[in-house]
Order: sequence, then structure tokens, then C-alpha cells
Amino acid sequence: MATTDRFRLSPRKMQVLILMAHGHNKKEIARKLGITYSTVKFYVEQIYSCLGVSNLLDALVKAKTIYPGFTIPSVLDDLPLVERAGKGAGDENQRMAP
Repeated sequence: MATTDRFRLSPRKMQVLILMAHGHNKKEIARKLGITYSTVKFYVEQIYSCLGVSNLLDALVKAKTIYPGFTIPSVLDDLPLVERAGKGAGDENQRMAP
């Protein structure tokens, strides 16, 4: 059995994990996928069990190492480019207080 076989998620569980990675809560995921909240909750428990983790962050990190092409969205991806470029602009010339 290959290492990835041990951690294989069904397509539906992968959908749930991807939606979680994009910041959707269980109620939103249920609505988007047309399933019940309790089904989403069950899928999340199964995802964590399959990956051998106990929280979302660990699940995302594990999925990134196991599944080629799985990406963890950056919080910065949702910011307009102007805001990203403006963050900290000009700060490099300012001295930090001791």
C-alpha cells in the first residue's frame, strides 16, 4: 500500500477540505454542497481521522504534503493589489524605537 493510499480522501471529502481551506464554515459548506450540517461535521471528523490530525491547520499542512497540486490559499490573496503594495510602504526608512 502506497503512503498516499493510507491518506486517500474521497472526492466529496476533498471538496469539504478545499472549502474549509478557503475559510468557509461548516454551515456554509453544507449549503454550498447541498448536504446537512451533520454530514459536513461527519466528513470533517473523517478527514481529520484519515490524515491523522486533530485540527484544520494540521489537516491543511498534511494535505499540502500528500496531495500534489493542493494549495493553501493565502489571506493576502483576497486583498486588492493596491492594499498589498501599500502595506508597510515607506516603513523601511523609519527607525524602530529601541
